Amino acid sequence: MKPFLICALLSINGSIAAAQNKIIPIWQIAKSNTERYVQLDQKNSGNITEVHEPTLTVFLPSRRDARHPAVLVFPGGAYRQIVIGKEGYSIARWLNDHGIAAFVLTYRLDRDSALLDAQQALRLIRSNAGEYTLDPDRIGVMGFSAGANLSLNLATHPRTSFHTTEHLDTVSCRPDFMVLVYGGFRG
Repeated sequence: MKPFLICALLSINGSIAAAQNKIIPIWQIAKSNTERYVQLDQKNSGNITEVHEPTLTVFLPSRRDARHPAVLVFPGGAYRQIVIGKEGYSIARWLNDHGIAAFVLTYRLDRDSALLDAQQALRLIRSNAGEYTLDPDRIGVMGFSAGANLSLNLATHPRTSFHTTEHLDTVSCRPDFMVLVYGGFRG
């Protein structure tokens, strides 16, 4: 009976922690549809197979008394899906446990749009560094599989943005560091 209670308490605690994460639509779109879509996927921690409205899910470490580094996480999925649980939320929680802020991007699933989403996401994080107690010069990316491909594209194409909001035009979207995890993509 005790193991069951411990598992139930851990499950409830994990649900509460996930519910407290802020979800940001990156292209200033209607908020209600985005929140409903992402919350459904967060609850299930399954793979996302369609993204119309890209979002950032914010994971901040519990102790924030100094400027922290941040990592923008790109889950993989071969640009056919996003493995949001294992390569997104789990990684973000691990980074938080080590004092690092994490932002998980739910990006559109074609390479060109994904690059625009990644550029916008990094600009948003950097421009709001003060709000999140981040060091704006220590914001990097971590990508898994197709997310590693996206990380590399972002680092090598930091000025390719075709449409962004005016106040973000001058904010750099080049990452300060990269972590590429089982990267590689043919095509």
